[in-house]
Amino acid sequence: MNTKAFHYFLLLLLLLVSGYVFQIGISSSFILDDTGNLSGLSYLTQESPFSQFLYFIFYDSHTVSGRPVSLLTFALQASSWPNPIPFKQFNIVLHLFNGLLVYILCQQLILRSLNKN
Repeated sequence: MNTKAFHYFLLLLLLLVSGYVFQIGISSSFILDDTGNLSGLSYLTQESPFSQFLYFIFYDSHTVSGRPVSLLTFALQASSWPNPIPFKQFNIVLHLFNGLLVYILCQQLILRSLNKN
């Protein structure tokens, strides 16, 4: 097996193991402050005006945490509220995708560093 194929195999293995580890907790309920911070989702529907989504993301009482990106992902899944499983599934996919991006970034940084030497 060549080096490039081996690296892709390790990456795939790492993503699969990470996905499995995350998947173990998918059947649990919301925890800590999730219910309080996300309860505003019950007011969002597919018919809600865009301004209502913006209000939830930027101006609702829970926004003191300053997490507009995470609140955006929750708002996009408002129709699933209060079922935690779709939220957790999306979160797992998002984390695995971010892990892939970090891998690509590190790979590019290492390659550039090696090319300078």
